[in-house]
Amino acid sequence: GGAADESARLAEVEVRVWHWMKRSPVEAMGFILNDPACEAAGLPELLDERVFRDVAAEDGVLKSVGWLIRDEVTFGTLCQVALDEIRAGGGFALFAKLDAAISRSANGSEFRAFCAEPLVSENPADDGGYFLNRVGAATRFEERDELLGMVRKLSGNDDKVRLLAGFAGSGGEAAGWLLGMHRSGELKGIVAAASLADLDKVVLQVAALDLGQRLELLRADPDVPQKSRQELADWLTGADVVRLLESGRDWRYEFRNGTASHEDVLKAVRRALPQAGEEALRVALYRQLAEENPKKALPLLDGFPPEKRRAVLFDSAWLSHANVAPDDFLRFLADVPDANTPEEQELKIKGWESKARVNLWRYGDDYVEWVKRMPPGIHKEMAANSVIRATAEQDPARAPALDEQFYPRKP
Repeated sequence: GGAADESARLAEVEVRVWHWMKRSPVEAMGFILNDPACEAAGLPELLDERVFRDVAAEDGVLKSVGWLIRDEVTFGTLCQVALDEIRAGGGFALFAKLDAAISRSANGSEFRAFCAEPLVSENPADDGGYFLNRVGAATRFEERDELLGMVRKLSGNDDKVRLLAGFAGSGGEAAGWLLGMHRSGELKGIVAAASLADLDKVVLQVAALDLGQRLELLRADPDVPQKSRQELADWLTGADVVRLLESGRDWRYEFRNGTASHEDVLKAVRRALPQAGEEALRVALYRQLAEENPKKALPLLDGFPPEKRRAVLFDSAWLSHANVAPDDFLRFLADVPDANTPEEQELKIKGWESKARVNLWRYGDDYVEWVKRMPPGIHKEMAANSVIRATAEQDPARAPALDEQFYPRKP
């Protein structure tokens, strides 16, 4: 029972440290951080996860800041406990008090350096975001004046932008307020001019902001091609749907595994994006869900006129399936009809070419072998040609040999 003994010993240490921390946290922290045996056993990190967070959450971040800020090992806990309290009703006022306490601390500058990096997250797809960004996002709209007062006092431009961007991303009211501040010129003296465009980009992503205001912002961006109002609105809907599926409930997983139908996902997305047009919403959602299960996603296009439905399928050949396995792309293509025009043929070719670049980078020669094993026909031909072309771009010397493999010359 070596592992069991180890586990029992650790549990005993945790209980003892917990009682010591409740009685005299500064003394307990001083010992744990400075004792060579504790350091060798990796106890500061273990206790941070198991004990320190519980003690700080129970006592409150303001009462705990004195010992939490003693060492970088507990900086992440300080951030998490503070965010929990801000969200639970402490609001921006609590953050202002915490910031003042941190400023008075000997380790204040080390903590600020730590907060200039993203917080570590348990989600491997998310680097954790920045502390000030999260504080801004947790701030109630009624506290905007206090938040702006803090922004004026901050010395670093990055800190100002993170706090404002987090707040603006929290909802339509906050985004509209920040946009108004920018347009009136009030932000000019507060935030570096170069960062104003970055803040506009954050505001643009807030689906709850008035659609007219978002379209104006989009039109003002020199990098955005000049398109009709409808095309720009549809583009925004597509981007909103992607963001929505990437945050919160994992609808993709539920759809792929049969626990959610296309109607379930459509209903949730419709509720979250009330300003989006129904057709654009269905097209955007189809493109995302077809990557998970193409047959099951098809009913999203029911009721479309035949030519519109056809156009969506052909466009999706290159506008979606960027990060899926080659077999999944081939399965999706089974739903796309045969091309009737050179334009439709071109869209399928464009789809294969975009996949070839990604798949050669991702799978290397395994992708070439996969294409060789494809059943004969137009798709195999397109896939082979796209591999030869992509190889000619990346490694010109190798392309003729590939050409010979796919299209051997008759003796």
